[in-house]
Amino acid sequence: MRKRLGKNAAFLLAVSLAFTQAASVRVYGAEGFDSEESAQTMTKSDETGEVYMEEETYVNPLYEDVIEESDLNRYSPENTENGIAAYSSADDRDINEEEYTDTVDEAAAVIREGMKQREETIVVYYKTPEEPTKALLREIAGQALTYTGVPDEGDYLQWQYAGWDCDGQGQVLEDMYYMTFTYTYTYYTTYEQESIVDEQVRAVLDELDVYEDSEYEKAEAVYDYVCSTVSYDYDNLNNSDYKLKYTAYAALIDHKAVCQGYALLYYRMALELGLNSRIISGTGNGDAHGWNIVCIDGLYYDLDPTWDAGSEEYSYFLKCEADFSGHIRDEEYTTDDFNTAYPMSPVSYVPGKTDEENPGTGDNPGDEENPDTGDDSGTDAEPDDFTGLRKMEDGIWYYFVNGVVQDDYTGLVKYTTGSWYYVENGMINYSTTGLIRHVSGSWYYVVNGKMQGNYNGLVKHTTGSWYYVENGKINYNANGLVKHVSGTWYYVLGGRMQSGYTGLVKHTTGSWYYVEKGKMQGNYTGLARHTSGTWYYVVKGRWDSSYNGIVNYNGKSYNVRQGRKV
Repeated sequence: MRKRLGKNAAFLLAVSLAFTQAASVRVYGAEGFDSEESAQTMTKSDETGEVYMEEETYVNPLYEDVIEESDLNRYSPENTENGIAAYSSADDRDINEEEYTDTVDEAAAVIREGMKQREETIVVYYKTPEEPTKALLREIAGQALTYTGVPDEGDYLQWQYAGWDCDGQGQVLEDMYYMTFTYTYTYYTTYEQESIVDEQVRAVLDELDVYEDSEYEKAEAVYDYVCSTVSYDYDNLNNSDYKLKYTAYAALIDHKAVCQGYALLYYRMALELGLNSRIISGTGNGDAHGWNIVCIDGLYYDLDPTWDAGSEEYSYFLKCEADFSGHIRDEEYTTDDFNTAYPMSPVSYVPGKTDEENPGTGDNPGDEENPDTGDDSGTDAEPDDFTGLRKMEDGIWYYFVNGVVQDDYTGLVKYTTGSWYYVENGMINYSTTGLIRHVSGSWYYVVNGKMQGNYNGLVKHTTGSWYYVENGKINYNANGLVKHVSGTWYYVLGGRMQSGYTGLVKHTTGSWYYVEKGKMQGNYTGLARHTSGTWYYVVKGRWDSSYNGIVNYNGKSYNVRQGRKV
């Protein structure tokens, strides 16, 4: 369906543009945003409601002490890229419904892809039944920076740009706002520099050759590389005009950077190896500072390559919070939501953990013997000396430590066979089925009180969310399509099923499949929209990249070339 803005409305909008002044706001919060907002800037034509404007300028709060609004690239209709003409220069404006996204996630995907290409001007077409606000502009831009597990997204984008200026122009037709949001970004690197980083990162990782190694060995290899090859850039520390010092490019190519460059390089290389990592902002010995956390065996650990650089022995590698002296996180990295998403280990990492400390590192629990029916191994031990699970005269299995029942203990306990059981208030609880958290912080799948070390699949948590379990343990590194025991495939990101996601997902085979509300639609044939905004032709749930022809969709005919709607 196409709608037209007439010449009179276009003229009104042109006049509105001439008299509207931009308002600026700085924000900070959960993904780096909070609100401290001046009056909105908006213009509507008399009583028709046909035209609308919204403007905003945003400084990246990570650099609010070194960046001012005057440092940012600003929107200019004369310099608008991608062939988008300003309304004021158009006699008529057609609206193509299919150009307009109506969700924040889809709009953010456009921003994200543009930022990855280091496009200065990124244009988003957005329709909404509610009046667009500055909060919407910030929400779209903020969502583009969320953690995805993709090496050149998330924190990699968030820490390497100065801010943006946005000009929103649109019209109201049939109670719907049709907006064109033109974001103008200021970056610290160019697309050419990022292409060099891509190539060099691959070369370094190939040389390290740790693709098949353990998570610990990967984390250590990257840390060794960053600490041994990057020096602190004292020469440019106080040079406010030299922004490259904040980048992974400076750390990797010039081998000189400040803390942001160290942390970004570690983040990029860790994610390339399949490790989950984040960059944490805060203070180091009272000064603004940035460092990393990385996930090993389901738990996160602090590390600071800037402070360990050049050292023969590391003091800040894979530490728990209690052992990570001198570092204080910013508030957004101390919230319950953040700590739930990125559970920190209560103790610093020790290479070669025993299976007593972590159920996930021991032998696969067997079924040779079950405390409920098996023999009472260890009956020769005196009660004063016994530690473990023991069946008593009342028929109940209790958890002893040095002969004392641990009636205040709730968690997983290993039996002599190697199997792990769920103990609640000192007794095995055979009625428990679900995800249980070990004292280490990792989550394990328990059925009838026994940990399922052979299970691979999706398990529902008490919160209602589904998680991917591998060998009995939630695998937070799982990203992509995962097969449930029912045979249905689901989309998982960071180990969690994405029940809110609808779009195309790439399988490990290289094929793309259509997912609706987190579930692969194996019977679906038709057009499906990717989060980038492009429509693809899907046959029985799978993108047909070789198809050329006409496709009927929702009563209309569309031309498809190589599986894409044109």
